[in-house]
Amino acid sequence: QMSKTLTNAQILCLFRLYKKNTQRTYFCSNMSFLMAGTLIILICSLFMNAGTNMSVTSEVKNESMSNQIVMNTIISSASSGLFIVFMVSKNNILMDEQKVASTQLLMNYNVHVLCNGILAGLVSVTAACARIELWAASLIGLLGGMIFYYSRTIFNRYEIDDPLEVTEIHAICGIWSLCAVGLFDIKKGLLYTG
Repeated sequence: QMSKTLTNAQILCLFRLYKKNTQRTYFCSNMSFLMAGTLIILICSLFMNAGTNMSVTSEVKNESMSNQIVMNTIISSASSGLFIVFMVSKNNILMDEQKVASTQLLMNYNVHVLCNGILAGLVSVTAACARIELWAASLIGLLGGMIFYYSRTIFNRYEIDDPLEVTEIHAICGIWSLCAVGLFDIKKGLLYTG
């Protein structure tokens, strides 16, 4: 009669499969779809953030405010993306000979991380985009890129399974976005009111 419990060999086999699957690196299969998707999300975020300036009757409250919101969104995502490019370049400079031999590449740029860095900048500025200045948008995006990059490193270090890095972008950078409102808000922010 077969027992319904798992044997020790079956449990060991499951752990081996889990370890084998967590050691695989997620690679994007189509870079053009990845870039197109990032561009679509960027454009939709611009419309969404600028649309928050509309009233219920669809009359624009302040047209210059919509322009400011769009610029804040673009600057934040660009500064986050530039930080990610810088960090990937730093890793390329510090690459050892063994890594070069295994990848057959001297310089390795990860477009997937760049696109996620841009999205991290978008998420980081969304809560505060209507009530911050341009320098604050740049700083929020830069700090959002840092938070994304280092949370990604922590997730990889502790083998937390998130191949698309959605948790790092939306949860962790979203929490930073809420904190950024309290710091950089023009009227009630901690940096302005003291």
